[in-house]
Amino acid sequence: MATNSFIILSEKVFISPLPLKDNSTVYRIQGKGEHGKPYPLTEEDHDDSAYRENGFNIFVSNNIALERSLPDIRHANCKHKMYLERLPNTSIIIPFHNEGWTSLLRTIHSIINRTPESLIAEIILVDDFSDRVM
Repeated sequence: MATNSFIILSEKVFISPLPLKDNSTVYRIQGKGEHGKPYPLTEEDHDDSAYRENGFNIFVSNNIALERSLPDIRHANCKHKMYLERLPNTSIIIPFHNEGWTSLLRTIHSIINRTPESLIAEIILVDDFSDRVM
C-alpha cells in the first residue's frame, strides 16, 4: 500500500523510494530501530524493571520489526575477503535461557534473511531450562 511515496510494510516499518543516477530505484527501510539506530523512548516508556529482567529493554524489542535493516559492521579488510563458491552447510545452534521472545525471533529472522539457504542445514533452538513462559 503506497502512502505519500512510502510503502507501508507493517505498522512498524515503511520503505521510501530513493531514485538513483541511472533512473533505477532503491528502497530504504525506515522505522524505529532500523539500521541499528537508537529507539526513541518517551518518559512513559522507560522501565528499569524490564531492563533488569532481560538485560535489555523488552518494550523496545517488542516494538522493533522482526525483519530490520542493520549496518555492515565488519572490519574494512573483511568486506573485500573472497570466499569459496561452494561452502559446506552447517547446523546453527542457539541456546537461550529466559530470552525475550522478540529478540529470539529477530535472531532467527536475521539468520534466515542473511544466510544463503544452501549454507543452513538446520536451526536448532535449545531452551536451557527457562523458568518463565514465553
